[in-house]
Amino acid sequence: MIRKSSMKVSLIVAAALLFSAVNVWAEYIKTDVVQVMRQNVAKISEAKTAAAKDDYYTAAAAFFEIAKGMNGIKPFNPYKGEQANWDKTIDAVVAAAFRGIGACAEKDQAGVNKQIAELQALNKAGHSAHK
Repeated sequence: MIRKSSMKVSLIVAAALLFSAVNVWAEYIKTDVVQVMRQNVAKISEAKTAAAKDDYYTAAAAFFEIAKGMNGIKPFNPYKGEQANWDKTIDAVVAAAFRGIGACAEKDQAGVNKQIAELQALNKAGHSAHK
């Protein structure tokens, strides 16, 4: 009898911990989001400067860091705005960053500039919807 009670308590505690972990994982963590947004601004500038110097490897690495950072905050529930819009915006930023990498592979300065402009527009739209 004692073992069954202990087992039930253990299962309840395990379930509660699992549920808590899932909620924390999806919780909006402002410091993480702010860090990613600040990094994005720096990396956009880095990509633009590097591509202007024909350093497409550094520009591509900057675009990748943008995609990586945004992918890292995608699981968060947005502080403000709709989850679907949050997901759509993040997916669009990641896609633009990947297109920027492709432009770097082709050494296409106009393509790099186009993706930088797209990223800046998406950042502005994201801030309007979620900040």
